[in-house]
Amino acid sequence: MVVARSFPAAAGMFLGVLLGPCGAQYAPGTLEMEMNGKAQMASLNTNVTIPCILYESGSVTLNISLIGVRWFLRRADSDKEDKVFEYNGGKQTQFRPGASISLSRLKKGNASLFLPFIQLQEGGEYRCEIIIPPTKEERTSRVDVVAQPSSIPLPPETEVEEKKVYIKNCTVAGFYPDSELVKTTVLEIIGNILPVICICFFVWILVEFLRKVAPVLSLLPETVQYLRHQEMKTFHFVIWDYRPKSLTLKLFLKTNSLNKKELLLCWRTQGMETEEKPESMQLMGSQAEFTLHLVVQALRYNVFGISGHLTVASDLSRFTEADLLLQVEHSALKIPLRRKIHLKVIAQPKLKKIRCSSVHLQPGESVTLTCRIHSFFPRAVKVSWYKEDRLMLEDIKTSEALETLEDGLLCSCTTKLEFSPHMEDLGKKFICKAEVEGGEPVERHWVLGALGESPSNGDHRESP
Repeated sequence: MVVARSFPAAAGMFLGVLLGPCGAQYAPGTLEMEMNGKAQMASLNTNVTIPCILYESGSVTLNISLIGVRWFLRRADSDKEDKVFEYNGGKQTQFRPGASISLSRLKKGNASLFLPFIQLQEGGEYRCEIIIPPTKEERTSRVDVVAQPSSIPLPPETEVEEKKVYIKNCTVAGFYPDSELVKTTVLEIIGNILPVICICFFVWILVEFLRKVAPVLSLLPETVQYLRHQEMKTFHFVIWDYRPKSLTLKLFLKTNSLNKKELLLCWRTQGMETEEKPESMQLMGSQAEFTLHLVVQALRYNVFGISGHLTVASDLSRFTEADLLLQVEHSALKIPLRRKIHLKVIAQPKLKKIRCSSVHLQPGESVTLTCRIHSFFPRAVKVSWYKEDRLMLEDIKTSEALETLEDGLLCSCTTKLEFSPHMEDLGKKFICKAEVEGGEPVERHWVLGALGESPSNGDHRESP
């Protein structure tokens, strides 16, 4: 999907583009961008180029002194975007050492980002943004960074009989993504390849080509993942270094209301399997709450890798709390690999305008501020009142949170603050805040006007 925005001509930074040596003006609205739609796998400490190309600029030359290019990174473990590189009116700014784009290629519409010696923490979603007033185009592409084992010492020489198999342990270190499995691989020494045992390097290469390789499954978040009601959240994972290619991936959902797991998906490298699935189970394709995207890639030495992301569209009518279970089955595994994500669905509180018990306040008069809090989940809600930034400890009463018939599981309650205003309180904000587990505080404020006049209500907002 291409995202386009228009900017006013009087923007603080003027950018313009002329196409071709004759100076023909670029026509707004005709710009299109192309990025790699598949997840890109990169090995640790290698050089990586992330494509970002303008569709219609191959036959013309851009005036790059008047074009703007920005690259951003949202890391796999963060919702925050960081700047990586910026090109603006001929000036290049590196926010990540070594990041660059080719100016000669930029003239032809190629704004691909070059990153030397990529590191593990640089995996995530990269966003390319190109500005040609009055148009801004942006696309995203994902990069997964992995590391191969750095240490695989072979076992000492052993006398064996021909045509028998001997199992030796080899410690494996220095790889990524991490795994909860014991970092040990099994070396199968077969009689007919023993003549080359004197050259350990070749022994390992021969054995490597003959034996199966078990997959490594990256870790998923271990802490509780809070999903906002009727919003989507994406989880990324990598299945790395396995052989042969045939692999089965299953996805289960286990809720508090069920005593058994519900199979959402059974997928193999050849595609979806529907023939052997019991009718009582549903496939991912028929469930709007879940979307799974997988990219299978052939790697070195005839091993394979899978980069995947799972998107969950949460809804309280589907579940309030559940375990999402990912299971990988492969012929090189004695038992399947399993990962679990614990999910909780929440709904952010909504606050109605604060009401005052008196229309015309008088000095020393006791008044009551009332705020209705609604559409939140779970039922437990933390309510507090502030005068500016000072927590108020006056007489505060909050009713029991109850489910509303029209909103199903969503709850509502009423909170009241009773206090006596003084002259020094004039113009100050009285703030009501509400917060549920796993959510952000939401607030509404009320301003005390001149005593004897009607006060004003503030806007509803979420605290940063």
